[in-house]
Amino acid sequence: MTHVIRALRGLMLAALIASLGGCAAMYVDGNTPEVPAAQYRKPGQPQDVQLIWEFQTNGAANARATDMLKARVQEQIAASGLFAKVGEAPTPGSGLLTLTVNNIALSDDAASKGFIAGLTFGLAGQTVADGYACTMRYTPAPARW
Repeated sequence: MTHVIRALRGLMLAALIASLGGCAAMYVDGNTPEVPAAQYRKPGQPQDVQLIWEFQTNGAANARATDMLKARVQEQIAASGLFAKVGEAPTPGSGLLTLTVNNIALSDDAASKGFIAGLTFGLAGQTVADGYACTMRYTPAPARW
């Protein structure tokens, strides 16, 4: 089961990085390599999985971001080939995958820095860092006797 969890971590890291695009120039630490889905060690008989997904900001649920990214996250997990079917509702014999991405502000003055950059139309460049914590839990379907 550890290979499924490792593959899901790589998948979610790729999804997170892809969702961070915007008008700002960003630096992403390149120490974590991206593993292509073709290289995942897939189970012999993939099972269905129920996905419970939540995006948080500083530990509080962010419903807008959760809804905005839900389809993308579900599509990427389905495209990984690790599961037969990915859905929001439980089905008989399906496992449970809970995924939480928490956007953690690393500085207290991000709003003031953004205001200054906006006031000067970007001439006074600012650097703001965000941290992200991704928590995944996979519970396989109960064994049938």
